[in-house]
Amino acid sequence: CKTEAPSGTCITLNFDAAFDKDFFKSGTGIVARNVQGQVFASRSILHSNVGSTFTAEALTCSWAVKMGLVLGVTEAIIEGDSLTIIKKCSNLS
Repeated sequence: CKTEAPSGTCITLNFDAAFDKDFFKSGTGIVARNVQGQVFASRSILHSNVGSTFTAEALTCSWAVKMGLVLGVTEAIIEGDSLTIIKKCSNLS
């Protein structure tokens, strides 16, 4: 995951997930910021039938990517606190 400041057209998509192992549910939070750091879009989603913390984080990362596509973003920095997910996504390029 890149940590440098985004260029003029690049946005930052921050994502985080919460997982409830007792009820197999998770929550997704995504925030989109412009280069000035101003929030211009956000989204929260509740998921059912989620089997693990890893799955919850992977779902959340995929929703962050989808949100960027819906917004028409061509350049983005995607940030999350799940090192495993970030490493997996970084290896796909």
